Amino acid sequence: MVLCKTKTGDIVYMNPKSIERMNSDIRGVVDKDGNLYILDNAHDYIHSDIYQIVSKYTSIHQYPYINKDEIPVVRLNKTNFFYLGESYYTREIDDNIDLIKSILTKCKTVNPTIEFIPVNILYADLLVDNKKII
Repeated sequence: MVLCKTKTGDIVYMNPKSIERMNSDIRGVVDKDGNLYILDNAHDYIHSDIYQIVSKYTSIHQYPYINKDEIPVVRLNKTNFFYLGESYYTREIDDNIDLIKSILTKCKTVNPTIEFIPVNILYADLLVDNKKII
């Protein structure tokens, strides 16, 4: 579903049925209800931009980074794997892992074609076969 368009015409999707034709390395935000909002343009936007755009149409905060109700995510290349945003520190992940997993599990239910991995995208190369899949 298309949530909105940016001033430059880029599209923000809410719970897309498929990400197959979307760009690689796209960013998104998952809310506490498990909704995924993604912007199909990885090169011109960072997570704070997505928060500001999406906050106009949803209950997403305007970038409370890091907020326990919302999780920034990043697509790994052109795969169906989404990892936690690069601004998440290992300590923050460890301190909030149960909540993160709970929210990502809800998101997986709403977006069954996407795999969510509760690991910082910067460490994706260290995982063998994405073993921390939700």
